[in-house]
Amino acid sequence: KAELPDPRKLRAELSENEEQLDALKAQLEESAFREKRLMAELQASFDAPVHGAGAELEARGEGGPGSLGQRMLRASRQLAQQGEELRLAEASARNLARANSSLEEQVETSRRQHTELQEEHIQVQRKLEREFIRRGEDESWKLLAEE
Repeated sequence: KAELPDPRKLRAELSENEEQLDALKAQLEESAFREKRLMAELQASFDAPVHGAGAELEARGEGGPGSLGQRMLRASRQLAQQGEELRLAEASARNLARANSSLEEQVETSRRQHTELQEEHIQVQRKLEREFIRRGEDESWKLLAEE
């Protein structure tokens, strides 16, 4: 017979995967929040009026470190990085969900096999009891016949 996987080990692995999945979901939520915040900052930078001599430089994206062009570039890089992190986290979450599904199937298969083995054990035990009773009756008849 095939070796049955230990249900406790499967449950522990399933629990661990569920914890990782929850952590990834939290990370996805945090990334979505950061993306919204950066988009709001980017929109605010477009809406903010620029005054003074730096206005022309900022309009061309050539201003100082606080210039619109620099802020846009920084925000764009952050969004790209967070988009990649989000994509990786979603892929990892899908993998964990598949692993959990597989583990749940294994646990169910193990339960089914366990139930079948218990039923088989009960049937064998009953058959053995019937055989002992029959042998006991046979012995009783022998003893009576010998007397």
